[in-house]
Amino acid sequence: MIFIHTTFTFELPFKEPVLVFTTLLLFFLLVPMLFNRLKIPDIIGLILAGAALGPNGFNILERGEAIKLLGTVGVIYIMFLAGLEIDLKEFKRSRLQSLQLGMLTFSVPLLLGFSAAYYLLHFSLATSILFGILFSPHTLVAYPIVRRLGVLRNKAVTVVMGSTLITDTLALLILALISESVQSGLSLAKLVYFIGGLGIYLLLVVKVLSPIARWFFRNVESSGTVQFLFSMVVVFTASAMAVIAGIEPIVGAFLAGLALNSMVPHASPLMARIEFTGNALFIPFFLISVGMLVDVRLFWQDATALAIAALMVGIATLGKLIPAYIMQKLNHYSNHQRNIVFGLSYSKAAAALAIAMVGFDLGIFNYAVQNGVIIVILVTCLIGPFIVENAAIQMALHPQNGKPDVSDKPERILVPIANPATMNQLIDFAILVKKPESKEPLIPLAVVTDNSEAEDNVRQNNKMLEQAMVHAATTNTPLNLYTRVDTNPASGIVRAAKEMLVTDVILGWSENRTTANTLFGSTLDNILKNLAQTILVVKLQHALNTVNQLIIALPPNTEAENGFRHSLGIIRRLAHQLNAAKHFYANADTINALMHYKQSYRPDFEYTATEFDDWKNCHQLLPDLQPTHLFIVCLGREHSVSYNLYLEPLPRMLTTGKAGFVIIYPGQYV
Repeated sequence: MIFIHTTFTFELPFKEPVLVFTTLLLFFLLVPMLFNRLKIPDIIGLILAGAALGPNGFNILERGEAIKLLGTVGVIYIMFLAGLEIDLKEFKRSRLQSLQLGMLTFSVPLLLGFSAAYYLLHFSLATSILFGILFSPHTLVAYPIVRRLGVLRNKAVTVVMGSTLITDTLALLILALISESVQSGLSLAKLVYFIGGLGIYLLLVVKVLSPIARWFFRNVESSGTVQFLFSMVVVFTASAMAVIAGIEPIVGAFLAGLALNSMVPHASPLMARIEFTGNALFIPFFLISVGMLVDVRLFWQDATALAIAALMVGIATLGKLIPAYIMQKLNHYSNHQRNIVFGLSYSKAAAALAIAMVGFDLGIFNYAVQNGVIIVILVTCLIGPFIVENAAIQMALHPQNGKPDVSDKPERILVPIANPATMNQLIDFAILVKKPESKEPLIPLAVVTDNSEAEDNVRQNNKMLEQAMVHAATTNTPLNLYTRVDTNPASGIVRAAKEMLVTDVILGWSENRTTANTLFGSTLDNILKNLAQTILVVKLQHALNTVNQLIIALPPNTEAENGFRHSLGIIRRLAHQLNAAKHFYANADTINALMHYKQSYRPDFEYTATEFDDWKNCHQLLPDLQPTHLFIVCLGREHSVSYNLYLEPLPRMLTTGKAGFVIIYPGQYV
């Protein structure tokens, strides 16, 4: 018998590979969760975590060869994703203005950065050019905001999205040229050799690698794993070919992303796997490795480092603000559109980090510049989304945005059921709000946690759903029963809703409050975060047939939500089925929107309304509620156009009243 005895001695930095990897994974898990709670982009959190872990922080980990290797893989992966995520259709649709903005947002920051580096900081010519292109690329950190607020099709938004292709491509090509000149000098012969090598490389990617990829996806019947591995082979082959051609590998990764762009749809399972792998492992490794280069001590030990950081923030700001003003003058943009252009193009992240990393590895950027890049990312990723959100809200409130309405889509209602005691109530409610002309069945859903008891729980839930079938048969309402095994209820509901293209999700109210809910969000919180569909949360105190009046609260700006008309349709059908009166509490603008809805869409929409403006004291609406009332309130998701912080306690207040209630979260459609 052989005994293996190992002795572990606790010393910093950690050397044991398993301990190093475990520490990193722990930070990958906890840091994004914490910073998301603080409403700070997790990219900043991981960089700061790297600074704390690294040799310039608490010296818990060293930036050894393994972390450098994984960091290099991460930066290649980031640029691959950047190429995949560029919307080539939007670029073609607005190519002239995208070309205008692309050239402006590339050249203005380059000129400002070069001038500051060459004349103020006295950097060399090559270093000054590389310093300048740090500020040209932008990362669409605020993209989810414009999507959520329904202004994605606005011209200013599509132009910024298209310009990303121009700025990123030009910046990376110049990076390749500067890298070549620093490593081996740049004579006329070498310049010709470089341009020739770049041309041959582009031909190989376009004429060889891209057709091979297209043939593979069309002809090879393969699993998701094989498709993912093939995509990895493509990107790292392109990166290796770039190195052979004397070009930075991140340029090859970006071009590989562009080559596969049309073959990997943004909503495909393959894209989900690529993003998942990058976001879970490779990109965090890169961000941690970058953070390990940060030395915050420089800021109080060397005033020059702080001055350089301030200068870089100023260049980053002016470099994107000036193009936004020029675009406003050239194309007659409104002030809100100008702010959208500035806010979307202001944030720096992936490409800037990649360029800074290459500059540091080449030895032409020092720690002060590296620290400055981190400060620029911190400032731009915090301020950019704030500017975009304010401008997008104003644009969403503007009536000529032409927001689409979910009522034009086939109605599919998902009814997740967790409690058999409320199953019939939820089914009855869904039947009442369902469009009479809709032929789509209701979809009762039971989510079973994936564990050792899953098989038995599936059988039990199937029996429960069969009871729902019997109950619905009395009204001749078709049901499509669905049981899903998933990691947790929220994940199961979200995936089922997306797979089945549902328009509405009807949930029962849950009063469970646990420490886990507080830290990670409740089931409802996670559903609202991940689904754009209309969400209804129902809590009935009495039978629906006893309701004779609907009391409806519409907070300010509810009329600007994309799902406003659809929400009114739900209220209208419910009132009609119950033969109940409708009384609204809203401000003057929302009451005017109700009048417009009646005049333009539903002349039979009868209601009464009371003007109400004191939403800080919304509890004033509750004392007069009776058991025969059903209270309905439209609440905006966090960061939506109608979100109101003062209404956060309202659902809890409603649980103590005599009347049942329905909370409607209008759909966030684009």
